[in-house]
This record gives sequence, C-alpha cells and structure tokens, in this order.
Amino acid sequence: MSSRGTPVTYGIGMLGLTIPSQAFGIYVWYFYTDFLGLAAALLALARAIYSVWDAFNDPLFAYWSDRTKSRLGRRRPWMMVGLPLYMLMLVVVFSPPESIRESSLLFYYFLVSILIFETTAAVTWTNYSALFPELFRSTAARARASAFKQAFQVVGLLLAVILVPLLRSQIGFTGMAVVCALVGLLLLGLTISSTREDPQVQAPEPLSLLEAFRITLSNRPFWIFAIVGSLVSLVLGVLQAGIPFYVKYALGLSDAQASLLLGPVFVLSLPLVAVWARIALWRGVKATWILAIVLFGLASLLFVLPLNLYGAIAIGCLVAVGFSGVSVLAEMVLAEIIDRDADATQRRREAIYYSVSGLIGRISGVLLGLCFALLGPLFGYYSGNNPGPNAGDAFRFFMGVIPFVALSLAALLARQFPWGVRNATDLRRT
Repeated sequence: MSSRGTPVTYGIGMLGLTIPSQAFGIYVWYFYTDFLGLAAALLALARAIYSVWDAFNDPLFAYWSDRTKSRLGRRRPWMMVGLPLYMLMLVVVFSPPESIRESSLLFYYFLVSILIFETTAAVTWTNYSALFPELFRSTAARARASAFKQAFQVVGLLLAVILVPLLRSQIGFTGMAVVCALVGLLLLGLTISSTREDPQVQAPEPLSLLEAFRITLSNRPFWIFAIVGSLVSLVLGVLQAGIPFYVKYALGLSDAQASLLLGPVFVLSLPLVAVWARIALWRGVKATWILAIVLFGLASLLFVLPLNLYGAIAIGCLVAVGFSGVSVLAEMVLAEIIDRDADATQRRREAIYYSVSGLIGRISGVLLGLCFALLGPLFGYYSGNNPGPNAGDAFRFFMGVIPFVALSLAALLARQFPWGVRNATDLRRT
C-alpha cells in the first residue's frame, strides 16, 4: 500500500482541493449578488447553462482518463494539467475588470469564467477521486482511508470558514482567491508527487465509448447512489451558499462573522468521521448511511427557528453529526459499486463512475439556482440592492426547509439500495 499511496498522503490532496473549492462556494454568490449587484435570476441562468455544458464535456474527460496509458498512470497526467488551470480560474472568477462591474458585460464575464473554472475543477476532482478505489482495495482499508479523507476535508472546511472571511476582509476577494489557489497547488501537488498508480489496471483493452456508458447507465444501484448524492450535494450547496446571507439577514451580523457559526461545526466534525467509520463496522454500511442522512435532515430543519448566534451554533453542531457520517459512507458505497462493475467487465472504470455521479450531482447546481431564485417571488429577496422586507425569513427557509425536504427524499431512496456494501462481520474481518 505504501508504494502506491497512504491514507495520509491521499487525504492531504482533499485538503488542497477543499480550501479553494470552499472559497468559491462560500463567496461566489455573495460576491456577484450582494457585492456587485448582479441579479440572482441571472446567476441561476448561468448555472443552468453550465450544467448543459457539463453534460457533454465531463463524461468525455472521464472516459479518456479511464483509457489513458502512460508511465505516470491514468490519473496523474490529467491532474498535472487540470490543477494549475483550476487554481488560475479561481483567481479569474473573483477578478472581473473594474470597467465591466456595472455593465451588462458582468453577466457574460461570470458565465464564461465559471464555465472554464468548473470544467477544470471537474477534471481535477474526478481524477483525484478515481484514485481512491484503486489505492485502497479492502473494505477495512477503505474505511480508514475514507475517514482520513473526510477528516482532511473537515480541516479544509474549518480553515476555509475561519480564514477565508478574514482573508476577504483584509486583502479583498482577489487576494483571497490568490492565497487559496497557492495552497491548493502546494497540497494537491504533494499528493500527486507521492502517489504511484497500479500499472496492471491499464492492461485490458478499454470498452468503447457507447458500451462504457451503456453499462454504467444501466447499473441500478449506481443510479440510486447518484440521485441520493445529488440531493445531498444540493443541501451542501444550500448551506454553503446560504451561510453569509443567513448570518447577515437572519442573525443580523456581518458576513465576516460566518466563521463564528461554522467554526465550531467543523471542529466537531473532525472526530466524528472516525466515530461513523466505527458505527459502520457495527451496523453495516447501508444502515449507517441512511441513519446519517436522516440525522442530517432533521438537524437542518431547525434552522427555520428564530435564533441568535449561539442557538445557530448549537444547531450547526447537530448538522455536523449527520454531515460527517454522509461524507464517510458515500465514499465506501461508490467504491463497492465500482468493484462489482470491475468484476463484471474485467476493467476498472473509476473515472466514468465518479464523473457520471458528479454529472448527475450537477443537477443540484440547477436546483440550487432555482431554490435561490424562488426567494424573490416567495419572500421578496432579489439582490443585495433589493433584499425586500422579509430577507430573514427567506434565508431561514433557504437553510432549513429546503435541506429537510431534499434529505427526506434522499433517505427514502437510500432505503431502496439493493445490497449492503459488506456486512458488519466482513468489515471487521477485513
């Protein structure tokens, strides 16, 4: 295992991906609506256009990655190209020229920059994720590696919610993006340099494009997993995008104080990832996965209550319990789906599965845009220039009701999953 990679060196890459990703997720909506005054409906339109674009390019990159043959492996060459472009585009997104900030060109700048940004992000994330089932083959090893990966993600989330608002307030949006991009280059670069892929997985003749997608899209357990993942992604997007607005309008604080709300949440999440891995050994992965989704949804619903900062922190800590469990267990479920596909096809096709899962997950971006746009007709919130009289209620609804509905549907779907990812006895033995 150490010759190919360890849970620690692999997990460090997640830290490098999480910090710049969170900088984008936390502030891109706030930057363009409240700071620059772009209408929320135009942001929703841009996200919808991107989703159509993503439907074509992302699966093709994944297919080419699965059939790549090189002395560096299948994934590392793609990451070496995608990573620097991804980090460059993070800076570009937060650096629109002053000359267009108050013109109609701002929408087109936003659209083109996020198209390129999220394309390079998909290439980088998909190839990083595709390493997981190859590097860690036994279920016990995957439980450990997933716990490390999610722990590093939590550290990244914690650093992002504490440091990113401070960076934004001290050096501006562009300076914040530059610092986060440099961190991403350094940390994920360390993972790339320390990872060695298994040359044997390049040996079989690849499937044709149509056959590869036909087999993937006819896999019923994968469809259940992907739709559940899309609903979870919607909730994460809602919570991520909604925090600055919730802090400002529902709690009456400055957006820079978002770290006071999210910091304790992610501190609690860090030890919980190990707890969830142990629960999976005891109860089995499927049952534990469903339990985590249910707890996540019930905790999120509490955001509808009228709260002060300390009450919101308490609710956030409850959210952390479910969030950490969903993060650990989803990785194990998908790895098992990929293994069973490899048994059937005699080919390891990790990138296809991660890509198509991510593509289905991109539906959450469209849904997020629609949910955000609904705040106008429902509550009168249209932008920072026109927040309306009920902005506090709007973002209590956004942070509480939408996640609860989405996660309730996710739990019902997860119950239909046809098999466990190994029973508890097998997990302990391996």
